[in-house]
Amino acid sequence: MGFESSHSTKASRQKKVKVLQMRRAGRRTQSGSNMAYGHCLEPGWLPHVEAIIDVVSDGNCGYRCIASGLRLADVDGWRIVRRRMYDEIIGYEDLWREVLGSSFETVKNAVHCPEKQEGHLSKNG
Repeated sequence: MGFESSHSTKASRQKKVKVLQMRRAGRRTQSGSNMAYGHCLEPGWLPHVEAIIDVVSDGNCGYRCIASGLRLADVDGWRIVRRRMYDEIIGYEDLWREVLGSSFETVKNAVHCPEKQEGHLSKNG
């Protein structure tokens, strides 16, 4: 447990090197991301980055980033993340009031997501 064979470790390392070389050349990787924002990272971090995902900028981009990291990046993944965050805040209101202090209501209202909301820039909003 927790140990990889030297073959799998070497293969994994080779794959990461290949992906990094592709990213540095500005080409898309298999995951569909690129390193367009790679220059924003500290040089020491770059070898540890698996992907940079450019999500839709519609006011729900933070939730879309989390959904992507959790592999919920389908059409409604952001909505699931936002809804669960709201449920967490409501379910543990006393705890979150203590943690957030006077910002509690602001955060709760910001995270609340009406069921029909498609995004802040949506015409259907």
